[in-house]
Amino acid sequence: MKFCALTSLVAGCIVLNALSSLAEETVSISTYRTAPLTIDGNLDKPAWKSAVRIPIVYEMFTKREEANAAATGYYMVAWDEHYLYIAYDWTSATRPTSAVWEDPRGPRNNPRAVVRLNDAKTQYDCFEFFIAMHDDANHFWELQHNDRNALGDYFCIKPRDKDDPIRSYLESAHSPVVWLWPCYLQDDGEYTVKTAVHEKITQDGGKEIYAGYSAELRLPLKSIGAGFSLRRGDSYQLAGQKLRAFAAESRHTKPSYFQSIKGLHDGWFHDAVPRGQLFVFEHGENDKK
Repeated sequence: MKFCALTSLVAGCIVLNALSSLAEETVSISTYRTAPLTIDGNLDKPAWKSAVRIPIVYEMFTKREEANAAATGYYMVAWDEHYLYIAYDWTSATRPTSAVWEDPRGPRNNPRAVVRLNDAKTQYDCFEFFIAMHDDANHFWELQHNDRNALGDYFCIKPRDKDDPIRSYLESAHSPVVWLWPCYLQDDGEYTVKTAVHEKITQDGGKEIYAGYSAELRLPLKSIGAGFSLRRGDSYQLAGQKLRAFAAESRHTKPSYFQSIKGLHDGWFHDAVPRGQLFVFEHGENDKK
């Protein structure tokens, strides 16, 4: 298996270039050859240690352009011929306030607890990711994940122009997108959706101190729309394909919202997908070796 992790080194094989709108530079990720990535939420694996961290440090609902020095969140991306991987870190001296819905979602043999974002009294903590395969900002996945390893996964459709027939529906519903609630991320045979959380615990004089958590998400490429034309057997050939993505962090404490896009001050996250980080999959010279 060829596993690609975000890194600043270019070493041939399969390479994924990230045009980061927040850093305004191209970052390369090179192939990491290993067994399939073990999903346990722990980010001390060599693949993640060499990865570029995309900071989630820009505050919503302010006019501040610079990063908030108090923000510590970040996410990372990796991939192989079967999966897209996302890792993120949540640093906090207090445990998040999180919740799940009573009914799980997902395939019958792989059900998943679902993130609950809020209720009448509480804004719950979670990470959100927006993933648009082929840089299609009109059709994308909204993913929500929290420290209870719950996953919310919703396919979103946005109108392409003012004449798109779904625009009138959205105007009457006061919604930025159509959420296809019955849709969830599908498994691909033996290649399955999996997520995990790892609590970060430090020691102080023999006393355990909570320091936050880290998490990993494993998403079959088929489930995020890699496309049947790119499938070769049970794997995918992604040379030249694009992925648009960004991350947002919601906390019940103040300030409450951070994202990985600079200059995004208000509005719906769904409207900001075209401004997310752009990843372009490329093949290096040694890919066939």
